[in-house]
Amino acid sequence: MRRFAWRLTPCLGLAALLAVALRGGGAADDAERLARAGATPPAHAALGAQLHVAARSADPPGLLVSGAEIRGRAHATLSAEASSPLVGWLAPSAVPDAGGRRVIYGAWRELRADDPGRSWGEQGIEPGDALARPSLRLHDLTTGADTLLADGAYSAAWRRDGAVAFVRGVDREYRAWRRYVGDLVVRDGPRGRDVRWSDTADRYVAAAWAGDTLLAYRIRTGEQLDLLALDGPGRIRLLGAGTSLVAVSPDGRRIAVADATAIPGVLRILDVAEGNELARLALGSPESEVPTWVGYAGSWVDDSLVAESDEGLALFRVSGNSVALVRLLGLDRDAYPSGGVEPRFAQSGERFVVRAETASVPGHPAATVLLECDPAAATCASLASAAPRAWLRFVYNPSRPLGGAG
Repeated sequence: MRRFAWRLTPCLGLAALLAVALRGGGAADDAERLARAGATPPAHAALGAQLHVAARSADPPGLLVSGAEIRGRAHATLSAEASSPLVGWLAPSAVPDAGGRRVIYGAWRELRADDPGRSWGEQGIEPGDALARPSLRLHDLTTGADTLLADGAYSAAWRRDGAVAFVRGVDREYRAWRRYVGDLVVRDGPRGRDVRWSDTADRYVAAAWAGDTLLAYRIRTGEQLDLLALDGPGRIRLLGAGTSLVAVSPDGRRIAVADATAIPGVLRILDVAEGNELARLALGSPESEVPTWVGYAGSWVDDSLVAESDEGLALFRVSGNSVALVRLLGLDRDAYPSGGVEPRFAQSGERFVVRAETASVPGHPAATVLLECDPAAATCASLASAAPRAWLRFVYNPSRPLGGAG
């Protein structure tokens, strides 16, 4: 599944940004005051910095999954390869519970060979032919037990009390030339009873829990996203059309979203319970050195927010009713052509880990690597890598609150 991306439309110039300063110290505060007054921040408060990747390695924080192997603070072999082609990285392919003891992961069982280099017609695949079956599996890191959670299902979101939301397909099989649709269902635990929360079958992704509210995507034609809030069975609210979830606040009461329909484009902070806008940040024009779009699958710790953008990894500060762009950190595009994706703060907002793909050169195909980055020093350490052409994903829970886990 190709990566989703939304480009936010041109907006205000540099002088109108809320803050364009280095993180920490008086420089950031001075830049914020100047920005509010309509002045351009001083040169020493430059926004961008190039991340230097060191050759050293260290133990990766948390958990990683590559193929059928979990790595990191725990090691485990799964009963199937973790794979989520219907989700991409709109949501994690493997998500732990609040205690970090159990992991739900997506699996994808091919029912017939499908050569991506040839069209379905060339392979004799007819409309409606069953190509694969998605499923969700539950792995216990303590006992090693690995069991089927739901067949014909994908995209799990795990709440702190143990409730699990996922998409249950109307048809268990993924079929050629047919849109795979399903229902958003919630179980009160991995072995509980399914309760349908969506009012009609559609192409959904269960993104995260914000408290007791389920956040989900509805994918429209052309890979356009609607962000939904579900407060219970049939209680569905539209938080934004053409809107993606960047991250949930630590207390689960607010969310950061990227609005791809607004003119100018904005990063918005919303109150989950009411859907009200609490703060907004207009993003820059294509000619400026500030982002024109912000991606999903970011991370929010304390008052710090990090997300992928077209100008690199963007760090924001969220405080009260304001959100400010603090710094942009870019990877060498020759070494990492696609930049960094899925940034995750490591416990505090001082460092984050990020996935990147190396450039392909003769004799050395592209590979996925994990980097731990220090924004203040603009340096990264290489923590882990996957074999060429293999996926390496974080095992993480984007739901909040989690009682310190996640």
